[in-house]
Amino acid sequence: MNPVKSLRIRYLFGLGFLAVLVASTYLVMVNAIERQQHYGRVIHYAGEQIGLVNRIAFFVQVMATTEDEDDFDLARAQIGRAINLMRKRHDMLVHGAPEQDFPKVSNATLKQIYFDSGFGLDMAIERFMKRAELARSAPWGTLNESNAAYVYVVTYGPFVLETLQNAAVTEYEDFARSEMTKLKYLELGAVVVALLVMCLEAFLIFRPLERRIHSMFHAVELQRNALARERDRAERASQSKSHFLSNMSHELRTPLNAIIGFSSAILDGIYGPIASKKQEERINDIHSSGIHLQRLVNDILDISALEAGAIDMNEGEIEATALVQYCLGVVQADKNFVDAAIDVRNSGPNFIIHGDVRRLNQILLNLLSNAFKYTSRPGKVGIERLILPSGEAGFRVSDTGPGMSKEEVSLAQERFGRVGNALVNDHTSIGLGLPVTVELVKVHEGAIKIDSTPGQGTHVTVFFPAQRIELISSSGSESKPNGQSVNQNRKSFRRSLDKNDKRLSEVELSIK
Repeated sequence: MNPVKSLRIRYLFGLGFLAVLVASTYLVMVNAIERQQHYGRVIHYAGEQIGLVNRIAFFVQVMATTEDEDDFDLARAQIGRAINLMRKRHDMLVHGAPEQDFPKVSNATLKQIYFDSGFGLDMAIERFMKRAELARSAPWGTLNESNAAYVYVVTYGPFVLETLQNAAVTEYEDFARSEMTKLKYLELGAVVVALLVMCLEAFLIFRPLERRIHSMFHAVELQRNALARERDRAERASQSKSHFLSNMSHELRTPLNAIIGFSSAILDGIYGPIASKKQEERINDIHSSGIHLQRLVNDILDISALEAGAIDMNEGEIEATALVQYCLGVVQADKNFVDAAIDVRNSGPNFIIHGDVRRLNQILLNLLSNAFKYTSRPGKVGIERLILPSGEAGFRVSDTGPGMSKEEVSLAQERFGRVGNALVNDHTSIGLGLPVTVELVKVHEGAIKIDSTPGQGTHVTVFFPAQRIELISSSGSESKPNGQSVNQNRKSFRRSLDKNDKRLSEVELSIK
């Protein structure tokens, strides 16, 4: 048998034996504790009988000495209750009451105390209760020292019963102590067995296992060194990949800009009219293909930078309404998208988002472009500004497109994951738009949630944390110390976008 398998079997056997031993000991202890609780009730009830006897004797004296008939009736009622309780307790002590978790405790001494043929406790209690009933049934004014029942209940009965009941209580206590002694021996035996099993495990399992570990340690160390070398190679390869992509982006963008720019100029008639309809179609194809290729280059660069944690973040601020209006204008200007109806809703006051303005545009543009792309005529695309009581704020973009199942939602968030749908045509993306959006939201410490049902459309909600949100007061100015107005903020936003036409172009071209 394989040495490792043999050690495993021995270890599992020892562990299983210990588990059974511990579980059995626990169950025995729980049972013993419950029995001790029951024995405590037995001792309590046995001691309570003495008090009931004295109580009956006291109220019989009250019946004999009171001059008030109401007090006489009250004492009689108390005697009746005490007799009933005493009879019930006595029956439980003699026969037990399993339905009440009250055990029957019996041994030779208790049998002799209760059922001695000469004068046992069972017979004495029965005689006392009969005399007590006779005294209780005596009319008012007839109970006195000449009454035999009165004399027995008040003088003789309590003396006899107290002696026997004290003996019973003592025996119940001795019985409980003897059970506890048995439990202690049982616990001691379980501990001894457990120690023996652990010693056997030490010699039969852990010592061989230690030798096995020592023999494998050197091999593990060699493997770790080999993995470290492979890790260094992988890091160098990743750096080379990033360097290659960075260089290639510039090399690809230069001819792409020329292709896109010149084809656009030809289409706009800058160099004169186009000779034929066929030429116009082919130039349109060149222009669309160049834009598509530039989008792919931008997406691949973004996902590579996000993968390496090297995304550039230029912190700024943008008003939510201006961001929505700008992104809607960019998406609607794209002739490739369906001319769907737009439903713009605002929930709560306007707000400012602190973050990378270009990346915030990219997030909302990607969501809107996907919504338009997957919505057929006569469809509707909605965008809503949201603010939560916790201070978080963001946007919800919805569409009436074909929707997705849970599996398709997961696939759409994976890199290069594309969700195929026969209802949507001309999908030329490679499945990076939504993954890039998800990563950009994470970079801004936000969260994204996608709710979609096949045949019922899709709702995408993006929230940014409260520390990146600044509410704008109802008067139209920000809640900032310098009091910069919303209009000023919009102008600042436009200047920040127009400042670098190349970066703005990259945002617009990253739409899927």
